[in-house]
Amino acid sequence: MKGKYITTIGITWILLLLLVSPLTVTLVNASGESPASILHACDANPTTINELKNVYWAFEDIYDIFAERYHYHWVWYYYPYIGFWVKGDPVYGHLTNSMVWNGGDPYSTTTENGVLNGIEDVNENHEYSSFLYVGHGGRWYWWGSHHYSFFMNGKGLNIGGGQVPSVSDALIYAAGDVYPADNHHFVFLWTCFNGYERGSENNPPYIPPNGMPHCWTDGQIGQSTNGYASPDGSDYCFIGFHMASPRLEEPHNGANHLYKHWLVFFYYYAVQHTSQYSVKQALDYASQAQGFDDFTETRLYKKGPNYPYSGGNPAYEDTYFLGLPDPKNPGEWLIEEGWYDTWIRVYGDGDYEIPGDIYDY
Repeated sequence: MKGKYITTIGITWILLLLLVSPLTVTLVNASGESPASILHACDANPTTINELKNVYWAFEDIYDIFAERYHYHWVWYYYPYIGFWVKGDPVYGHLTNSMVWNGGDPYSTTTENGVLNGIEDVNENHEYSSFLYVGHGGRWYWWGSHHYSFFMNGKGLNIGGGQVPSVSDALIYAAGDVYPADNHHFVFLWTCFNGYERGSENNPPYIPPNGMPHCWTDGQIGQSTNGYASPDGSDYCFIGFHMASPRLEEPHNGANHLYKHWLVFFYYYAVQHTSQYSVKQALDYASQAQGFDDFTETRLYKKGPNYPYSGGNPAYEDTYFLGLPDPKNPGEWLIEEGWYDTWIRVYGDGDYEIPGDIYDY
């Protein structure tokens, strides 16, 4: 895959394009690749209307970043003397955005079938895929290992009431195993617990595979549990939260720097920016855009040399969880409302580059 660069076409070349017939013009997807970008979310409680608005706004920005990536083809006029880039087909052959504005009362259309069928579609029809989820996650212990899940749509319902469906790591592995290769090279789960561990194959079918990084990539992700500091070269990268994930509406570095902004900045630098940036570099540049020196200085990178750099309230805890009531015991909590620690985990290859504009010679 060619690097992504932005080449400014001068007025002279534009006039030539309009007035002169080229010797050869090929406006096809020369690379033969059709990456996919999929954005899913949970709208169930605990959440706020403002949080769902921020998820919607973030998804709109990120969707546009992927939708505006194109193949560019070098066209010679009177070879070899004059040539320039011509925009061809979009890079991403499949785009999904599950958030709906609904007159300022946003909701998610994410369903279990939508997620699992989307995994099968990617593995069958797309060589690369970027998957982003924002919402709620779960963790439980079963048959000798922890397992992890994230929730579907369920506006007005409580994820603790058993009414909101979820998708587990083992289900994701099973969906991805329908076809021989897994093409989810980059997965970002902005949810609690889903970055807790890499996971492993275990001993199926009696003890199914576990861990979101392992299951999303069919075990092809490398062994690095800190792909930011130590990329493993596997060409697969997974980002998730060890424990609590902050709401996008929360301030990351003051009222003008929300987590929503940081997330959009990350995709801007990783996918849209004029230079070819890796996941690791995009994490740094997104953090710099919010006033930090780099990713290790943020409230998201909790095991760096300056831990805790900026703290929260109290100092060692960085996100305010709205609480999860116990539906069977009114007045009691499954998870109490209050401040919790947050920590992003980067697994696998932090040097992985998410496909952006592609230049075909």
